[in-house]
Amino acid sequence: MSHTEIKLPDRCLTALRYYVGEASARPELPQDPKAYNTLNALFFDGISTERARASEGRPLNGELLLFPEALISLGRDLLQALEPGKTDAADGPLYRVEREADAQAMRSLSRTVSFTSTSRAGFLDAYTDKRGLVLMEFFLPAGTPRADMARLMSRYIKPQEAEVLLPPGLPLRFRERPLTAAEKGIRDRDGDPPVCALTAKPGIPAADAAGTPLPVTAGDAAAGVRVCGALAEGLEPAPEDLRKYLRFKRAFRSRLNL
Repeated sequence: MSHTEIKLPDRCLTALRYYVGEASARPELPQDPKAYNTLNALFFDGISTERARASEGRPLNGELLLFPEALISLGRDLLQALEPGKTDAADGPLYRVEREADAQAMRSLSRTVSFTSTSRAGFLDAYTDKRGLVLMEFFLPAGTPRADMARLMSRYIKPQEAEVLLPPGLPLRFRERPLTAAEKGIRDRDGDPPVCALTAKPGIPAADAAGTPLPVTAGDAAAGVRVCGALAEGLEPAPEDLRKYLRFKRAFRSRLNL
């Protein structure tokens, strides 16, 4: 695979560093090395992702929602960081393991939903942080926006992951394939094998549905904090908080033209 030399603006590099866990890279945001989990949950409708993470003992950090403009800037800088990857040649397979519910969301929409981390390093033997595994292989054509993390960042803190980051909204078509013998031995947090394996190849771009950006309010952000807190404690969020949090998520996406 051939590459064109890429030099990103500093704000794009700090966005990538924050995304992969360098918590100090964006001092205007909470110092959370897992902040990408909260960021990516905002791209999904409903709260199934938030529920799944809470049930796995890894609830989202709602504090991040109290910095909406900084989160929006982070999202914009990440999207810009992926644009130069369009100059790269075709690539794949790139590997990802997804929760069944999130994989189903991708299949039903025929696209990536959030920022999507893939790896050149293949699948692991176990994923003790996830329940209900779907194995995914991505094949990207030339012209696909992406960020090859080790190539772009001289101080990449997780080189063993050989991560390639894909954008939300990337059109894809999915095909289920049989699990190999080795893949059947992969286990989730409950000791169960993968649900299925999928290949993802270029799909048909959807019509541009971006509308007028919606306001992101402090009240809706605070409601999101309470939703995340309730789920972390195994409680049902208050209906009004849930309504406001879902409005926050829609407004966040609208500010990114997604």
